[in-house]
Amino acid sequence: MIDELSQLHPKLNLNVDFVERHIDLLAEDYELAIRVAELKNSVYKLGNQPLLIMCYVLFVSPDYITKHGFYQSAVDH
Repeated sequence: MIDELSQLHPKLNLNVDFVERHIDLLAEDYELAIRVAELKNSVYKLGNQPLLIMCYVLFVSPDYITKHGFYQSAVDH
């Protein structure tokens, strides 16, 4: 998505940070945040828009299954 955006707008300057914490957009001087999580109890709910719906799928190698067994669901782990 970022590559496509930069191709469409070559004069756009992007500084991208990948962090595993919630940031304060105003205090930390961010203009845009893309979160890969459900947005709960946020002061920014007014301006948020979902970009897409993500589906998670777990893949493992046959060697992993041999060593650790096969899980029917995430709660089996």
